[in-house]
Amino acid sequence: MQKTWQLKPIPEEKVPSLSASLGISPFLTRLLLLRGLETPSDINNFLSPDIRHLFSPFLFSEMRPAVDRILRAAKNHERILIHGDYDVDGITGTCILLETLWNLGIEADYYLPDRLKEGYGLQPETIRSMASEYNLLITVDCGTTAVDSIQRANELGLDVIVTDHHDPGSERPPALAVINPVRNEESYPFRTLSGSTVAWKLASALRMASHHAGSELEQLEIAVLGLVADIMPLQGENRTLFCLGQNRFEHANRPGLSALMELAKVHPQHITPHVIGFQIAPRLNAAGRMEHPRLALELLLTQDETHGWELAQQLQELNNLRKRTEQQVFEAACGQVRQNLLDQRSDRLLMITGRDWHRGVLGTVAQRLVQQFGKPVFLFSLENDTAIASIRSSEGANLIPLLHHVRAYTLSCGGHATAAGVKCKQDQLAQLETALYEAGEREWSEQRPSPLRIDTPLPLEQIDENLMTDLSRLEPFGSANDEPLFYTKTVLGGYGAKIVGNNHLRLTFQHPRGLIHAIGFGLGSKLDQFDGSELEIAFHCRYNEYQGRREIQLYLRDIRPTTLPSSGSISSRPPANSISQQSHIHSLTREKLGNIYRLLNKTANESLRIPREHSYLLAQLEKISKTEFTLALKIFVELDLVHLEPDQIIMKKVAVKKDLSDSPTFRSLQQRNTLSS
Repeated sequence: MQKTWQLKPIPEEKVPSLSASLGISPFLTRLLLLRGLETPSDINNFLSPDIRHLFSPFLFSEMRPAVDRILRAAKNHERILIHGDYDVDGITGTCILLETLWNLGIEADYYLPDRLKEGYGLQPETIRSMASEYNLLITVDCGTTAVDSIQRANELGLDVIVTDHHDPGSERPPALAVINPVRNEESYPFRTLSGSTVAWKLASALRMASHHAGSELEQLEIAVLGLVADIMPLQGENRTLFCLGQNRFEHANRPGLSALMELAKVHPQHITPHVIGFQIAPRLNAAGRMEHPRLALELLLTQDETHGWELAQQLQELNNLRKRTEQQVFEAACGQVRQNLLDQRSDRLLMITGRDWHRGVLGTVAQRLVQQFGKPVFLFSLENDTAIASIRSSEGANLIPLLHHVRAYTLSCGGHATAAGVKCKQDQLAQLETALYEAGEREWSEQRPSPLRIDTPLPLEQIDENLMTDLSRLEPFGSANDEPLFYTKTVLGGYGAKIVGNNHLRLTFQHPRGLIHAIGFGLGSKLDQFDGSELEIAFHCRYNEYQGRREIQLYLRDIRPTTLPSSGSISSRPPANSISQQSHIHSLTREKLGNIYRLLNKTANESLRIPREHSYLLAQLEKISKTEFTLALKIFVELDLVHLEPDQIIMKKVAVKKDLSDSPTFRSLQQRNTLSS
């Protein structure tokens, strides 16, 4: 299905005054407005993150009683336990509070649950053993909905402080303090902190109350790992936290983290959300997915270089195992869909089951399947007499109503709008599946591919160093601060277009000031659509650095001939590029067309057939680009010289000489001066 393109609406009436008052370009002003920044103070805070923009941790309504209880525990030599979670957000938050308490001379231990054996959160069965050894329990990234477990802790004389960022239930847990920015009664001015940054706020409050000497930004490099790994929006206070934290990696005294970054080929000066999300966080998460999360925590805590290197290598190996296991489960799940025609059972969702699939990778595989099939996925692993699922949603499909519909058939279920989990008895699975399909029909409209949301049209001739400087001021890009996506109409120039690597598209575009190179990853199949006419492209602007050279390059998200139907918002805008129709696209002469036709005749077998892949290879040997070859085939089809099938070219027997001018494509190219007589 052709993906639609949509232009984001821009309040153009606000651009001139904001641009003038702030002394920034109209281009940058438009991109800031698209991020919901409409006042000079909001824009200045966004463009110039500063420690003064951080909110005091004591703005949390229950921060003071939490700090007082911890300091009283320290004074009375009580034992404290930090209960974290098995993902990066929970591990990093645990690291922050442990180090803070140790640095303040407070005795503390930690507990991280086993993902496969215990699951998420405070479990009632573990509370008894905790109460027998500790006086105070502090949760990280969990606890907001653990009402029964915390009630049990109170009965056993164990005080509890909750630090969390998950949505609350209908009842407040009976904890001494609940530090969670999303509680309805919470007065803290920023709601979308991660579990790690909530823990960092508590650590900051403890340092302030203890008059601890040291940097105000201590441990912030650890906090931003959890912030990015949990895909929290990089706006408001989160943007400030990240910008301040990313500068601390280079000088952080953490041998284990340094070793992990070295193995991941990450330079500490080049920390971005993308680097954390795709290179550092997966290695830390591999501990909880494939073995135990304490390995990642020990790596962050250790001050021993040898031990740090050993732990980094262990996490590297676990991550490689995770990738292999994930690929095996993904391929098996796709096989189930093909063999059993599962995607035909419902237009709204996809339910897939497999025997003993590794639970540690179900979530990441489910997300890949959403991208593959374009609808929410319920991915079940059958283990003994139970079925355990990870659920991932597609855009616009809220999982919560469906969970309510199927709760009667489950042993447990929970989550939020885009990710959830379910556990049920296998003999209930058929009823659960029926209920899911019925609920999907009622609750969700038909799933459609998410549109490409374009920030603004951008003529290629306007791309220069000044524009790239403006774009750099919007960094770091990440959740809720997406890299700007642009649109224009253009034509091929220079070397045209060709497929490189694993189905990637390398192109050169022409504009009034010269040429610009582009790469389209995974877009090689689009090449057959090009016929020499004008193209529409959706693209990002980035620098490409290679062998000491640095140049601006376009990174294509999509490309299509201008003749294809486009969304109303795109087509209603004036053309974004004023490139002359006289631009030279190809050097496809009459002589070259004759050479291509003779090549086809010479290559055809007795039945006048030629495998397409063979013909493309022969064309390359004759120094004919695939773009020219494809265009020549179109001309030959119009002249009834050849017939094209998906995998082969069929030559036709011709008794009468054909006139190239009878081809509409040839005439069009002649009019553009693309062909020479």
